[in-house]
Amino acid sequence: MYITRKVGPKGQVVIPEELRTRFDIRPGTSVSFDSDGESIFIVRKKSAEQVLDAFRAIREAPSIRKAPTVKELKRLFDKEIEERNGIH
Repeated sequence: MYITRKVGPKGQVVIPEELRTRFDIRPGTSVSFDSDGESIFIVRKKSAEQVLDAFRAIREAPSIRKAPTVKELKRLFDKEIEERNGIH
């Protein structure tokens, strides 16, 4: 999806409705800005409740029989957040 917007006089840009809906960005939602040196990325920050819910789901998963490594926890967490946000 490629959408163009103009930057306003105060440096503001409106996030297109299609993207706000897809990524559940509402007034009060935090976003982070990042750059790879040539491009700028806007990333929706996970709310504390989403983080806790994801870790609860991981903890209760029947496939977890032993304490997972930090790397495994991160992978499971990222997968849980992607599924909740409809990202595959």
